[in-house]
Amino acid sequence: MKKQKEQEKKDREERVEMNAKKGAGGAEKVGSRVAREKAVVDKEMQVIEDKRKLAKANQELAELKMGCKSSQQSFCHKKPNQLLNPSRNPGPMR
Repeated sequence: MKKQKEQEKKDREERVEMNAKKGAGGAEKVGSRVAREKAVVDKEMQVIEDKRKLAKANQELAELKMGCKSSQQSFCHKKPNQLLNPSRNPGPMR
């Protein structure tokens, strides 16, 4: 029991020394907590922005696909221009 308490005290002192070496004091802990919270908020904002970009890209892709389909359909089913057909065009008036 006594050895366990001494070991815990020694471990605690080592952690305090390591934190002091890293520059993490009492005031720094609050700052690090704020930094962690800020990092979480930044990550959430990045995820939201990525979702927006993905939705926009998907919408553009769908529009492109629809545009290709409609242009293919209009190309396949397009009536020929009568003015470009020389047999139907009477020519210049004389």
